[in-house]
Amino acid sequence: MNLMAARFDRDGYFSPVRVFSNTEISNYRNLLYRTLMQKFGDPSVSNKYIWQLHLLMPWIAELVQEPLILDAVEQIIGPNILVWNSGFIIKQPGDKQYTSWHQDRTFWGLRPERAVTAWIAFTKSTRENGCLLMMPGTHCDGQIEHVNRYAEGNMLSRGQEIDLNISSSKVVGIDLQPGEMSLHDISVIHSSEPNTSDDIRIGCNITYIAPEIRQTLGPDTAYLVRGRDDHRNFYLAPTPRDPESRETQELYSKVALERSNILERAYC
Repeated sequence: MNLMAARFDRDGYFSPVRVFSNTEISNYRNLLYRTLMQKFGDPSVSNKYIWQLHLLMPWIAELVQEPLILDAVEQIIGPNILVWNSGFIIKQPGDKQYTSWHQDRTFWGLRPERAVTAWIAFTKSTRENGCLLMMPGTHCDGQIEHVNRYAEGNMLSRGQEIDLNISSSKVVGIDLQPGEMSLHDISVIHSSEPNTSDDIRIGCNITYIAPEIRQTLGPDTAYLVRGRDDHRNFYLAPTPRDPESRETQELYSKVALERSNILERAYC
């Protein structure tokens, strides 16, 4: 087992990994701003509107296939890789939004849990501007009960959080420079705090899964980015060519409905 895989296995996360140069991440950041302006008329829209764009925008489909990202992911889940989810989370300067302590696996319906989330910094990510916070080793603790709090400012849909006291002395902040990424297990307990700085914080998270994973809560879609899929547990999405085409728009709407249904069933 190599160093990355060993530390990931021990801690439930690994960082930092350099995947883009400063020039490359600057270009991607500009593409993101342009996309948000074209699609929403506002580059500072709430995170809930900007999921799954790899199914819509060719440049994001390219980003999720970046070889340096996939090389790192392969060390964790193996050579056959699907993208299950992607999203951009933007925290403006002084933004009071945060995410409570939670485990991603709780509401995703993915079993077995051979999955890893890559969190790519489009800007610097620090404790001051609301970087990811991790509780090392908690991916080994199994499923922990979550409670829906619906607290104001919580970016999670129901304000869900683990029903457990967190020791601040064990919390690790994942500081990243633009173009670096972290990897984390979907069972590790993590959160993020408000942006108290004068700098914007932009992160792109991509959840990669092994093809043998099943969706236990209904029909679902994924995107093959490396190797092969001999299991066919997911509908395999094509690479987007034209964001405005009827086929692309229909697929994007279909996946949005699938994920909404999955989350609803997870809460039942």
